[in-house]
Amino acid sequence: MSEKWIEEARKTAELVEPPESLSPDSVREKLMREGRKAKNQTGNLRRYLAQAAAVLFLFLILGGGSIWIFRQVGQSGGKGSSPAETYAGSLNEGAAEKTAEVPEEGKTLPGSYRAAGSYEEIYTYLKDQERYYEEMKEETWAETAAGAIPEMAPDGATSETEAAVSDGTVSDTSAGADDGYSKTNTQVEGVDEADIVKTDGTYLYVVSDSGRSAGRVHIIKAEGGTLTELSVTEPVTDGVYQDYDSVLELYVDGDVMVLLMDCIDEDTADSYTVTAVYDITDRRAPRVMGLLTQDGIYSSSRKNGDYVYVFTRKGAWAEEDRRCYIPYADGEPIPCSSLYYSPETQGAEMLVVTALNIRKPEQFTDRECIYYNGDTMYVSEDAIYVAGQYWGNGQTRSQTELFKVSYKDGRLEASASKRFLGWINNQFSMDQYKDCLRLVATVDDYRRGGRSNAFYVMDEQLEIVGSIQNLAPDERIYSARFMGDTGYFVTFRETDPLFSVDLSDPTDPKIMGELKITGFSSYLHGYSDELLLGIGREINPRTGADEGIKLSMFDISDPYNVKEQDKQVLEEYWDSPALSNHKAVLIDTEKNLFGFAVCGYRKETKENIWEYLVYSYDEKWGFTERLSISLASEKDGEGWFYEDFWNTRGLYIGDILYLTGFNSQIRSYSMKTGEELGCLTLKE
Repeated sequence: MSEKWIEEARKTAELVEPPESLSPDSVREKLMREGRKAKNQTGNLRRYLAQAAAVLFLFLILGGGSIWIFRQVGQSGGKGSSPAETYAGSLNEGAAEKTAEVPEEGKTLPGSYRAAGSYEEIYTYLKDQERYYEEMKEETWAETAAGAIPEMAPDGATSETEAAVSDGTVSDTSAGADDGYSKTNTQVEGVDEADIVKTDGTYLYVVSDSGRSAGRVHIIKAEGGTLTELSVTEPVTDGVYQDYDSVLELYVDGDVMVLLMDCIDEDTADSYTVTAVYDITDRRAPRVMGLLTQDGIYSSSRKNGDYVYVFTRKGAWAEEDRRCYIPYADGEPIPCSSLYYSPETQGAEMLVVTALNIRKPEQFTDRECIYYNGDTMYVSEDAIYVAGQYWGNGQTRSQTELFKVSYKDGRLEASASKRFLGWINNQFSMDQYKDCLRLVATVDDYRRGGRSNAFYVMDEQLEIVGSIQNLAPDERIYSARFMGDTGYFVTFRETDPLFSVDLSDPTDPKIMGELKITGFSSYLHGYSDELLLGIGREINPRTGADEGIKLSMFDISDPYNVKEQDKQVLEEYWDSPALSNHKAVLIDTEKNLFGFAVCGYRKETKENIWEYLVYSYDEKWGFTERLSISLASEKDGEGWFYEDFWNTRGLYIGDILYLTGFNSQIRSYSMKTGEELGCLTLKE
């Protein structure tokens, strides 16, 4: 095999981004969760790691080795065609024929998805998928072993209308200045996101993630910095599954607390998710109101009004046992009319979506399942969008498959699906406004090498009505934020272009400005109508060296001429959970404060440090450090666990700052003086 092809394969592998579920942060989070399992549940960890390894193997073959697979297997027709082309055939052919194959009892969605007419239909679909993968793998290894050079596939779509490759307002919700206490930093106003800590202005609700108290919920009364622990809620069981071992996240709404729990079936080592609803009128004695189960590992959730929507993921296999390919919710199989699959899509995983009323939690109000490998979720006030990278024969550029589920008052309705060029960075790359979905994606070119970026506007049926192609060549998206009729996104390679996009006409989006500065922002947050905050890294453009955490304040008063009004580089610090998890950022623009945990190295003392920083901003004086609180240092020895740092949260009630998530402690500080007011070690 020639060195030329080996080198091209290596370069292509470097271009391919792993799915979000295989990112370092996601794997670290999962391993941390699994690390809390009881000793008799280690089999599940091994099974999860084996599944992750298998997925990563397929990813490396189908992604990093895309030159060797997509260009060979992607040739349609002839003796070399896969028999599964009936289901997963060429990307742009046979759509009309597939539509005609939909059984009468199955509902067809805009795009390529349809509801199953029977459970057997799902079994057949997955069985054909398995045969397809096996034959593709055998063909690939045979060609590679023979040293064959794959043929070049034809170029992919290049025009704006061909960008869809299938037929198929900033809200500062992080805090409430009027209420006098902080709230979880969320993406969409009115749509709450679960987290490991909440407050209602009187009490703190904390999911412990370290020591022997890991996986429990502690209710603490916080009064003027004085901390009093009132109760500890253990993971609970309903007698069906034997062990609910860990609480992951929670919601609090008045006198109701909702816990999202990991659980393991000790007989099968399968993972399940439990949504437990508690009456906490008496904070000293929470009382279970409802306990509902659903198949799969907990992925995410949202709360809108009195309804909580829970998303879990589970592998799907065509086995004799129906539980291997049909998901269960509250002990019952989800009806086939609520199971959605696409003959064009690899269905190795089930995405299970449920809804429940926290005031009447006796049963789910609705449930659906999509056979789909989506792992990035954005939820607007009335729709759930799930995005996942798509791998198929013949493709020469990265693609994403998007699935939409409309929701209202606890009812779910699968609405549409779409496949388009590029991959999504995270949930902030998507935004719904005036019935249109706006999103930005990075497009990797597997055939030629290189990459670019694209901006799309889609209607309610996910049809592309406007787009911009070939943005920022050889760079990728690092962050995005939408503010009404304007969108902002950051790309990076050697400098940080901040693009501003005019979205006032959905059919004709236009780039208004492009600001090039050093470093990049991993998180963007609207600080006012005229200011945009960026938190990221400073990079030396000459050497490529990381020079520390960077704070940027952009003047966006004129979107055609965006300016970096102020910046501050925190040279001592080299990492922060704020760079990868927006919920780790405490921010209240009305109170003019934002805070986050950092870790780094202090040259003066020659030791690693972990701290929590609180800043304010003034247009005259720039960024001002209000508090710098030491969380731990190397001197703390074994009492400090590095993973605790990633779960550090800051929240406030009045003028008191509370820090949680490290050494099984909660600490309180005066935000006026920085004085420590109290410290509570959580009960084991």
